[in-house]
Amino acid sequence: MVQSFENIYEQKLKTFDIQKKEFHLRMQEYNSYQSKYLAKSNTEKEEKKLKVDAKFNYKTKSFELKRFDYFCLLKQITGNC
Repeated sequence: MVQSFENIYEQKLKTFDIQKKEFHLRMQEYNSYQSKYLAKSNTEKEEKKLKVDAKFNYKTKSFELKRFDYFCLLKQITGNC
């Protein structure tokens, strides 16, 4: 019985802990970048502004995908699939 709980921990919860830490790290990175993006001045050249906007859109898309993966993992672990 104890060994089955250890197996569950190793397979499910340990993976969840790793994913949770990774998600929180990505969330902090994204929030930091988002703050910098929103604080930038609007007097920049149009070409540079387009590059910065494209980079922000890419980071937003990447973060949203990570957030969805984390959400799916939470649903899978809780059995709400």
